[in-house]
Amino acid sequence: MLKKSKALKSRTVAAAGEEKDIAEVTVSRLTFQIPSPSPDDIVTTTTPTTGEGKQVGPAGEHDFSTPKGVAATSSNITPEQNSNSSFSQRKRTRASRASSDSPKRKRSRNTFRWQATARKQLKNLGQPYTSSRGKQMKGAEMRNPCSCKHNCRHRITEEQRKHIFQQFWGIGNHERQWEYIRQHSSSKATNSKKTDFVGKKKTSRSFFFMVDVRKEVQKETEINGDIVTEKVEEIVTEKITICKFMFMATLGIWDSWVDSAYKHVNAKKGNITTPDKRGRHHNHPRAITPEKVLTVTEHCSIFPRVPSHYCREKSRREYLEHGLSLNKMAKLYIKWAEEKGLPKSKVATIRQYKDIVNKNFNIGFFKPKKDQCGLCALIKSKHNPRHIKDQYKDLYAAHIKRKQLVKKIKLKDRTAAGKDKNIAVISFDLQKQLPCPRSEVGAFFYKNKISVFNLTIFQEVERIGHCYVWHEGIAKKGSNEIASALSHFIDKLVENGHKELILYSDNCSGQNKNRYVFAMFQQKAVLHGIKITHRFLEPGHTHMDADTIHARIENSTRLKEIMDFEDWVNAISEAKETLPAYNVIKLKQSIIFDHKNLVSLQNWKTDMKGQEVKWSKVREVSIDGREGNLVRLRYDLDGDICIRLVQIGVLEDQSI
Repeated sequence: MLKKSKALKSRTVAAAGEEKDIAEVTVSRLTFQIPSPSPDDIVTTTTPTTGEGKQVGPAGEHDFSTPKGVAATSSNITPEQNSNSSFSQRKRTRASRASSDSPKRKRSRNTFRWQATARKQLKNLGQPYTSSRGKQMKGAEMRNPCSCKHNCRHRITEEQRKHIFQQFWGIGNHERQWEYIRQHSSSKATNSKKTDFVGKKKTSRSFFFMVDVRKEVQKETEINGDIVTEKVEEIVTEKITICKFMFMATLGIWDSWVDSAYKHVNAKKGNITTPDKRGRHHNHPRAITPEKVLTVTEHCSIFPRVPSHYCREKSRREYLEHGLSLNKMAKLYIKWAEEKGLPKSKVATIRQYKDIVNKNFNIGFFKPKKDQCGLCALIKSKHNPRHIKDQYKDLYAAHIKRKQLVKKIKLKDRTAAGKDKNIAVISFDLQKQLPCPRSEVGAFFYKNKISVFNLTIFQEVERIGHCYVWHEGIAKKGSNEIASALSHFIDKLVENGHKELILYSDNCSGQNKNRYVFAMFQQKAVLHGIKITHRFLEPGHTHMDADTIHARIENSTRLKEIMDFEDWVNAISEAKETLPAYNVIKLKQSIIFDHKNLVSLQNWKTDMKGQEVKWSKVREVSIDGREGNLVRLRYDLDGDICIRLVQIGVLEDQSI
């Protein structure tokens, strides 16, 4: 059905209109990246007992260089050998967040920051730590030397013992420490007994350390054909054999360490160290089996996905109906499994259900709120370093200035409208989708629902809210629908005698900041001879009275059962307990028009000087019908950049 509007006289020759939409970019998003730690960020850890510090770099690697007095033999553990240790993977930087392509609902686990992992690291380093029960545990300590008949205490000095102790506990990995023990000891079978007595001891072990000692060595040199012998002091690596007690006292360990070091050897693979399996077992009666994952995936896929109103286009997150939660889904899963008669071996527990959903699905249970101000969050965050904040200092100052300026102008417009009845100040915003029907009955969560849309227009002076409501069976929620609802409301304002209209909204290009809405403003301004000014709030600070109305509607309908579209209409009209109530208008197809004809006859790309219009930076659009089809744009609410929009002949609005 075609509906012809009143003909508008064209004032200038039309320019070929561009079919391309206005750039749908509201504001460029800033990506703030925290740089890698500088040399000043290096952490200093303290070795057990001795209290001497050593540096740990950003990658967490320890200095395993041979200390003074200890020989650099093949038995020493090097940093490369320790690269696989758990402690070497510690980083001071934050855990990397999951990318947008990740199917997970939550960010990846950073196990290196868990308290249990921190306790284990401290224990492996021989440092004091607090147990899981809150008990203070002592660190490793080097004990007094032995007093055996082999005179071990005089074979190695206290300084050498101290460096050996630091080197052993600096490894920080149990498997590497076992390897260290085996490399500094030898084991062989005991000699056979002539008697019939069978003893418990089947192996004999000897222990040693490789130590650097200073010795005088005679060297022969040839001088003028004569061989001269002289004594030279050199550092010689010697193998110092000691008793077991002295070995364990120096390292600060006990018999169980030595026994475990020889038990964890795989003789079939060249006597390599077997993995440390302490605390690991296969007796998991409630293990997450593939069958459980399959049933949970099947159940989670039943829930219909709801499109998000404020979600970015590139977001991979899916949203479920408002009112659902992970706990509620888990309880519905138990009932669903009982109804299907699934065996217990295929049914996951509530905890397992949550883990499977968090790992395999990227879903949310609410529509994301309007975009938070990323720049303000960066400046106010206490976790961001000062030099990062200083980089955005000027940008932040200009951002706050624009925010305060538009707020001041809005207050000034409201004051002027209160004194002059010819001026009307309104703000408008589209609410997130409202599901229909909506109920707490479990079966409803598995059904697809119709989306109901609500465009709220608020009169700032009269303090009256108007809600244009429709569902997806009538129309979509695009720019044509928004422009049609605003066009209908502008006609009502003109009937009430208003000659100047001032509108405020956010920067959503798909609904508010686009050429379809601007073309409708131009048509209404010229048709009625009025002035229309549309200002945009600063991105990140777009809270309006319309958002308050949306919050009140959500709170009042949270516990209500809504079965059809009329229930939503009644619920919105009854959301406000005090007068005046919200005025609910059903948006019908008869008042929804296609504004493509208006757009196609106008040049929206360049201004009168031939320069490209940067729509993402536009802060104000002003059209005075008494000046014809002249559109004024302002980027900073201070200067004017004018473009002339041209119309030819009689325009027709196609009803949808």
